[in-house]
Amino acid sequence: MKIVTVFLCLFFIISPNTFGQKSESLDSNCVILESLEIQKLFKTYSNVHERKINVFKIQLFHHESRSYTWKKKLKYEKLYPNKKVDFFYDSPYFKVTTEYFTTKISAQQKMDSIQTIFPNCFIIEQSIPLKEF
Repeated sequence: MKIVTVFLCLFFIISPNTFGQKSESLDSNCVILESLEIQKLFKTYSNVHERKINVFKIQLFHHESRSYTWKKKLKYEKLYPNKKVDFFYDSPYFKVTTEYFTTKISAQQKMDSIQTIFPNCFIIEQSIPLKEF
């Protein structure tokens, strides 16, 4: 049994050195060709994904109670079923916000129409990545 154990240990110590590739052979056989068009595409892709846009949202409600805030979210979804509503926690409050608006005027018009239902709503401005919009 001891002989088998010693043999296995020697095998595992020696085998990586004998079966491994040498670094010299990797460097000498590999040539990478880069096209200027590919570089332009990567640069354009990076610029688009790094660009940010200013948008407006309406914060409908905020409260410390999760369930109370969730009810306000459901109330808005019932009034506007096709519109996106965000529900999130921003310490110490749970918050409900509407979809994005590109202009403050359009956000103000929407806020005026829901002011009676959500009297404490207000407009917030955010800067978000273009790909998220």
